[in-house]
Amino acid sequence: MLSKYCLENNLSLNNCGKVIVPVSTEDDKTLDSLMARGEANGASPKLLTSSELKEIEPLAHSITGRAIYIKRTSVINPTQVLDHMVKVLRLKGCDFYFGTEVIGFNSVSHELATTMGGFAFGHLFNGAGAFADKLAHMFGVGKGFRLLPFKGEYYSLNEHGQLPIRGLIYPVPDLQVPFLGVHFTKSWDGK
Repeated sequence: MLSKYCLENNLSLNNCGKVIVPVSTEDDKTLDSLMARGEANGASPKLLTSSELKEIEPLAHSITGRAIYIKRTSVINPTQVLDHMVKVLRLKGCDFYFGTEVIGFNSVSHELATTMGGFAFGHLFNGAGAFADKLAHMFGVGKGFRLLPFKGEYYSLNEHGQLPIRGLIYPVPDLQVPFLGVHFTKSWDGK
């Protein structure tokens, strides 16, 4: 749906696809689970052999001889997409208050107390990022959940060090932890 939105609104989109490769022999069970999840969610994953993987991503290697390919994976320019959504929503009468902290609320009068003063609201969307759980808890929602923020480190290849990689290359994730591991991503502009 996001790819369609980008195409309809002339926003940057890189339809590059993704492969998920096992990096240890124990990864095949998780690979099968990812295939089932992808099929159930309409991602149209394809199970690849080593030779099929080499055709799609010549530099990728699977320890077990299997991999998953999701052709419909795309990369967007998130800043461009969010700026466009804000513009469209403002034209429809929505207000945005970035960099504003909610410090209290009145559920009867539907009013927020913030660092920028008080605001009455009809509908409130929680876009608090790394603090979304704290804001939700303030409203009595999602008390059994909390965010676990973590920081990734990204490196860019210089123009002389480019590798012939066509899309995204990810290892099979450890489903017990929320980290992606070392992976290769392309940006919306193909870098």
